[in-house]
Amino acid sequence: MDGKYDEKEEGEIEDQQNEQQKGEGYVNEIFKEKAITFYVSNIHPHISDGDLWTECKNYGQVVDAYIARKLDKRGKRFGFLRFVKVHDT
Repeated sequence: MDGKYDEKEEGEIEDQQNEQQKGEGYVNEIFKEKAITFYVSNIHPHISDGDLWTECKNYGQVVDAYIARKLDKRGKRFGFLRFVKVHDT
């Protein structure tokens, strides 16, 4: 094998990895477009992101649960939930 052939093989591998990363980004963008974000306020101090996720998964497919570290203007905890599919309640 000469050096040129080795470089081409490495380039092909890099191209395949770049294509996979582009594909993953595309899937993530579609996922974000279809997700619905809900603002949640007055969260109890002992509730974690995971607890919020568990409590809300009965209402749809949760893709993200986030509780802010800071408090809102009223001194209450708040966070966000992202659903892909929300069930009617």
